[in-house]
Amino acid sequence: MPGEARIDKGVLTAREDQAAAAVASDGANRNIVDASGRVVFRGDKQIYGISLSPDDYKILVYYGNTEYVLFNRLTRRTTQLPPTIHAWTWLPDSSTLLGEVSLSGQPSREEVTSTELYIYELAGARLARIALPPPLRGVALKILDVSAKGHILVEAERVVPKPAYLGLTILEVLW
Repeated sequence: MPGEARIDKGVLTAREDQAAAAVASDGANRNIVDASGRVVFRGDKQIYGISLSPDDYKILVYYGNTEYVLFNRLTRRTTQLPPTIHAWTWLPDSSTLLGEVSLSGQPSREEVTSTELYIYELAGARLARIALPPPLRGVALKILDVSAKGHILVEAERVVPKPAYLGLTILEVLW
């Protein structure tokens, strides 16, 4: 079973499935390889991270800063994603991404004071801002998890005018 764990004589042993794709460890970090080592994507610069869609057919490729491309393993097409988004998270349908934009109250500071969330539908390349409930507007959010049913678990913290931990919230986004 995927990700199974078993207890054998009081010792917990966990096993993780081999990743369906990974950044090649050839020193250049420009290619993505499958589990057998075959190159499935050739990047034009260093790749800093990847994220596979839940169905394993699409690969989100992170080149650094806010530069992301999406590679579809079936069509072999690469799509540039909007550079205004700072981070992406897959939603369970494998055709929608959750975008996160971290904002700072003062451009000279790197402290995140608020977060905006967006939905990006791959079909049609539609980007739409999520209207957050009033308690989550103007606060820093951290996406912790997205459930199989599409519920988004976020941690909220108010930074200005006075720091305050607001706790965990579950968002349900209908798309």
